[in-house]
Amino acid sequence: MSINVECTWGDGPDIILDLKDHRFILYEDVIKKGFTHGIIKNGSMDLNVEEAKILVSDLINAIKAAEELDTYYNEYIERECKTKV
Repeated sequence: MSINVECTWGDGPDIILDLKDHRFILYEDVIKKGFTHGIIKNGSMDLNVEEAKILVSDLINAIKAAEELDTYYNEYIERECKTKV
């Protein structure tokens, strides 16, 4: 799996996010009814600067949330193991 990011020029500066050997689910959210169209393994995103900033912010927030959940889960497992002994 690899993720490559580069700056390029189209109608202005663009950020290309190129993902290889990752699973993507193609779907539409039509009034909260996700219609799945298929799964692909490679893809690219062509983002402008503002879209890239939003993506980075969303990724950072998701990472923090995932780290917190992992910490809470590990603490829970540790407490459960101690109570069973």
